[in-house]
Parts: sequence; structure tokens; C-alpha cells
Amino acid sequence: MDKILKDQISEAASNYIQEMGISQARLSEISGVKQSHLSHIMQGKYSISVSGKEVTIADKYYSSLARAIGMQLENSYWVHVDTENYKKVYIACADAKRLKERRIIDGLSGLGKSYAAGKFAQEKPNETYLIACKDDYSPKEFIVSVAEALSIGVDPRRMTRAQIRKEITSKMAGMRNPLLIIDEAENLKDAAWSAIKDIADDLQAKAGMVIIGANDFKGQITRKARLNKRAYPQIESRFTEYDTWAELHPLDEYDIHQVCDTLGIKDKSVRSWIVKQCAGLDYRDLKRYAQKILRESAESGEQINMQFIQILFQ
Repeated sequence: MDKILKDQISEAASNYIQEMGISQARLSEISGVKQSHLSHIMQGKYSISVSGKEVTIADKYYSSLARAIGMQLENSYWVHVDTENYKKVYIACADAKRLKERRIIDGLSGLGKSYAAGKFAQEKPNETYLIACKDDYSPKEFIVSVAEALSIGVDPRRMTRAQIRKEITSKMAGMRNPLLIIDEAENLKDAAWSAIKDIADDLQAKAGMVIIGANDFKGQITRKARLNKRAYPQIESRFTEYDTWAELHPLDEYDIHQVCDTLGIKDKSVRSWIVKQCAGLDYRDLKRYAQKILRESAESGEQINMQFIQILFQ
């Protein structure tokens, strides 16, 4: 990575901090770049002193910073599109944050839930905390991940789940407009939902909460609630209080044409072909097709038409 690009990232990060009204410390949390490294990058320095020696700041830190602020470093042959699914997720997050309410979002994998939540967190970083649940999280590891997202120092070996939860809710209750987004919640074990219920209770009217899950996530909660399983009846009750369920729809013809418009794919036959390949699937499939078409067209100089498509996908 050359110095010109590094300077561009530094300038973009400075603008991001000013526009979003956040501190360098918060940007460090969001990007995962150490505060010491971030401070030097923001000052336009390319190295940092380590044990009395000047060490070049690795490119990975600049790349992480660029990703965190939404700066695209190379042509990915894909752009942001305000699809209906995207707007549903974004509005749900915005309403939950503004009104300090709860929302649940359900949809099949690949419909853009995580992307939209990440975009919201990127554009509204002040007091917005996004956690992606792993399928191997124990209930305690889940609650620790929430604490870490809030930069709360905890000792999992000495502290109980309840103690860690109280640290989390105490910090969030003191904020102005906090929002906790729990993504990929379908991965959570049943016992972790008790912690979510308790966090929701502690932060009632004090913070917004959005839970995002996939693949009939709503139905799973409802069925377990009917069986009176663990905290599910309370979860269902608390998160339906404001008519807060939002369900995303599978990729359809309208979405595909909207993406094609934005990407500049104009040939009607090609668009019809893409609809045939991708309708009913997900955005990852559409993205793979679109990127291959646009990249090959750019590199070969060939016009995007059905002859080009037939050769490319024969």
C-alpha cells in the first residue's frame, strides 16, 4: 500500500470522526485498530516506536480502518443498493435507537440482514453496538462478547454472567441513545436467551435492542414459547410489544432490476437472464453473477450482451 493511499485513508478517517461525532477511541473500537496505531495514522505517520525502534505500521491496520469507515479501496464490481429488505432492517434499527424500543428481524440467509445492520452501525457509530453470535458460543461467552463490544473490561473466570450483565446494562443505561444489535441470533443456545431477556428488562425504555436471525427464526421463538421453554415466552412477549417483527422477502424480479439499474447493466435480455438465474435465491448469488459479468467485461472490453453472457457461462 503506497503512502498516497495511506494518506487518503487517514483523511477519510478524520472526516468520518468529525461527521459522526465520535472519538478516536470509539473508532479504535469499531475498526479493531489499536489506539496507539490509530493515533499515528491520524497524524499522517507511517511508523510507530516499539521498544525504541521505529516499526512501519502494517497495511492491515489501514485496510481495517478503511473497512470500518466504509471506504472502498478497490473496484469490487458491486455497489450499495437501497433494496426493500435493506430499508426494512435500517428503519428497524433507526426506530429502535430513536425510540429506545425492541425489534426482531427474520429472513432467509443471504437476504442482506447482516449487511444492512453493519451499514447502520457504520453510519450511526455513536452508542451503537453490533454483536455477531457464533454457533459455538456458550451462554457466558455470548454475554462476554457483548461486554467486549462495549469495551467493558471483565474477568470471565471471576465474574458470573449476572455480574457481567449488570456491567453492560449499567453502562448502556447511562448513555443518551444506545442501541444493541444482536446479529445471527439463531446461533445462540437456549440458555443465552435468558441473558437477552434480562438485558431487555434492565434496559426497558433506556436503550434500543434489535435481534436479527435467519431461517424461520420467528417461528422457532414462537414454537418454543408455546412449549414454555426457558425464556422464550418472555422473549416473545417483550419483543412483540410494539408489533416489532420484521420479515424479509426472498430476492425477486424487482430487486434484481433495481440492482442491475444501479450497476449499469442495461441490456434487457441480459437482465432477463439474470432474473431467471437468481430469482428466489439470495443476494450472494446475485452478487457472484454480477461481479463476474462486470469484471470480465471490464477486463476484456467486451460489451455486455447475450452473446457475451453465453460465452462467459457456457
